[in-house]
Amino acid sequence: MNLAEPVDDHAHYRAVCSLIEADLAALPTGLAEALQAQFSQLKQGRFSQIAALLPWWLREQFALARPIYTQLGAAQLYGWWYYWVQDNVLDGDAEPALLLGAHLALLRQLELYTELGLAQSPIWPLFRQLTLASALGHQQELGYRLSELASLGVDQLANFEQTVLLARAQPFFFNSRAQAWLAGHDPFGPTANLVIETLECLTLARQFSDDASDWIDELKQDKLNSVACRFLVYLHQQAVFDDFSQLTAAQVAGQQILHEAFWHELEQANQALIAQTLGKLRAANLQSLAQLLDLQAQANLALWANHATYRQQLRGFFGLAASE
Repeated sequence: MNLAEPVDDHAHYRAVCSLIEADLAALPTGLAEALQAQFSQLKQGRFSQIAALLPWWLREQFALARPIYTQLGAAQLYGWWYYWVQDNVLDGDAEPALLLGAHLALLRQLELYTELGLAQSPIWPLFRQLTLASALGHQQELGYRLSELASLGVDQLANFEQTVLLARAQPFFFNSRAQAWLAGHDPFGPTANLVIETLECLTLARQFSDDASDWIDELKQDKLNSVACRFLVYLHQQAVFDDFSQLTAAQVAGQQILHEAFWHELEQANQALIAQTLGKLRAANLQSLAQLLDLQAQANLALWANHATYRQQLRGFFGLAASE
């Protein structure tokens, strides 16, 4: 293995995608065409690239033969395909055809891990454990997404914590521990644990920013995401609403421009989590992951700034002042 051999991220991502595209091309024609269309959409996503490239970015910490990075990346991307469909189901955007790809992706992920010898490894039970945790997380979030606002009390809303969001993503964290084990390192040692901590931080940072953008549109559809739940609990604590029995999405949405302190606190908590993890990564010289997390922090800053400007403009339009 020659780590100095020049292979950039784009070339490696193409190699991972080519492996999956070869799998799809071997399927019966009609099925192959449907899944190729799905994968063509999936592979454009930023998180798809992160999932597939993660083993490559960890090559200095957990060094392996180059083809194994591609196999691990494909397994990770197949796993993301499976959970990408579940996210679409939670959002109500999934067509039945998406389930075909999800089932095949999960099967192929398991096959790749088996080919790498992980199914016979001492860490394989962890995959089952993490998958069960994810299923429970999806079940819990589905309950919030499909429950009408009037039927939920403040205690239930307060239980929608980051543990639910992290539970859904648990199988995504198996791949890096598997890579550590394949490289002869402790899969639960300090370096592997810091990688997982980084992935958890990235997951929360991305999810909170997505939820902060989508919460009103989802609330109109009687769907509650993490930001909507937090805001409703805050409004209850501020005695804005005593109960939710007659509350409408419009009433909740209208309150957003009056409570700038809530949004500032949410932004600060999100960025502080990233900053803390970035400090650990730089101290451990995990530069690729530090760069990844820093890019997410910058994206979040721009997003929060856009939201703040929008709320300020609305306040100006209505001649209102924010409660700081």
